[in-house]
Amino acid sequence: MRRLLAEAREAIGIVGKRIAQIEAFAGCFVMQAERTPGMGSVATDRAHSGFLEAARKRQAFVVSNIIESGADPIDAVEPNRSWPYGLPFHRLRGKVLWQPAVRLRIQSISNKPFQRRPLMRPLRRILLAASVAALTMTTHAQTAQQVAQRIEGASEASGGPRYGVDAMWPKPLPNNWLLGQVAGIAVASDDTIWVLHRPASLTDDERGAALTPKRSKCCIAAPPVLQFDREGKLLQSWGGKGEGYDWPGNEHGIYVDPKNNVWIGGNGPKDHMVLKFNKAGKFLLQIGKPGESKGSNDTEQLGRPAHMELDAAADELYVADGYGNRRVIVFDATSGQYKRHWGAYGKKPDDTKLPDYNPESPQFGNPVHCVRLMKDDLVYVCDRNNNRIQVFKKNGEFMRQFAYEPATQGSGSVWDLIPSEDAAQRYLMIADGTNNEVRITERESGKVLGTFGRSGRQAGDFHWVHNIAIDSQGSIYTAEVDTGKRVQRFVKQ
Repeated sequence: MRRLLAEAREAIGIVGKRIAQIEAFAGCFVMQAERTPGMGSVATDRAHSGFLEAARKRQAFVVSNIIESGADPIDAVEPNRSWPYGLPFHRLRGKVLWQPAVRLRIQSISNKPFQRRPLMRPLRRILLAASVAALTMTTHAQTAQQVAQRIEGASEASGGPRYGVDAMWPKPLPNNWLLGQVAGIAVASDDTIWVLHRPASLTDDERGAALTPKRSKCCIAAPPVLQFDREGKLLQSWGGKGEGYDWPGNEHGIYVDPKNNVWIGGNGPKDHMVLKFNKAGKFLLQIGKPGESKGSNDTEQLGRPAHMELDAAADELYVADGYGNRRVIVFDATSGQYKRHWGAYGKKPDDTKLPDYNPESPQFGNPVHCVRLMKDDLVYVCDRNNNRIQVFKKNGEFMRQFAYEPATQGSGSVWDLIPSEDAAQRYLMIADGTNNEVRITERESGKVLGTFGRSGRQAGDFHWVHNIAIDSQGSIYTAEVDTGKRVQRFVKQ
């Protein structure tokens, strides 16, 4: 293979001048492939004859009806753009295949036969080597394109958004790092993607390189907070225990405000606080403290908060509180002072344990898993285990609610939500970690337009899809907990 690749480099130089001449005149090619044992001089001679005839007569050709030996006809064939001169490789049903057993019969547009001209054996070998090199260089790009063909989302009749999974996002982490359960994902105003994961959730098998003695070559837990660019490149990482603040025992929820301050929460048994850092990881503020929760009507202590979001104009932080409490609570985002709170339907919360999976429950269930502010000043709250979203004004006045998959049990059907990137925020994307799908709805009516994802381990599948985020171009980012332990990107089509 090394020798062939070396000859491929030589081929590019030797054949380059001829290719440049032909490229000026030859556009598309018409080819038919017939089965024949092996690749002999007939195939390469005819290919070469076609090149010379195309250059001489300045005629265009089109490639069609390529048939792999022993296979059905191809529905659609594209000449490889980086080497579009009839070399013996092609794309069959979305897969790049090397097909040596092909005899090419090249016809002109006028169907006048070409005069066959001899071709030296060394050039046949060079063309073969060049084919191998071209195939090697293009396989990666074409494979990525094939994966992106999994397009799902709103029904085409609805006109809603559809998405294709980007199986190559993010890029591999450096330093032998590995992600544990990913319990938060957010997109900042600069379109960078922030991830919060749980290093302690890695098993001994997964963190074998961190054990003493080492169990395996890989891996080591990545720092809990990571920032990526849109292409999936890691920009920075930080987080963990430090001076002046109480890092949560079980990380849960991340949000980046318009000033690029980073907020995180935790849902461990003693995690009753949220933390604020600047984008470089410098500690700025803590609201609440570890220890014991004081219930859903306490104005200082939180109860295993799940998520948070900032009203920048009012400098108010809204907290979904949480796994222990049953409320939304609002604080001054600079001082941490209490402002107000409310429970389901805008009423005073009650910590009486009520049955789960009841969209008509008078109280929020546990957890109150997300809070999101919309551009029209409405506040959307995920009541996860009651399979519903409740909508409020910023003062806590109840507006309406939507129930989804009300028969769902387990951990409920509404884990997180994010509005679409358009100015009107016409759609909502709802992460459902029990049914393992992202539900696309009309924000105003609540009507379901479609879904993407399903339970599974392949690219585009989910296992406990936990959080969701969206960038300015409409790409969606998801995070998975339990044994999912990954992030994915879905590109808007």
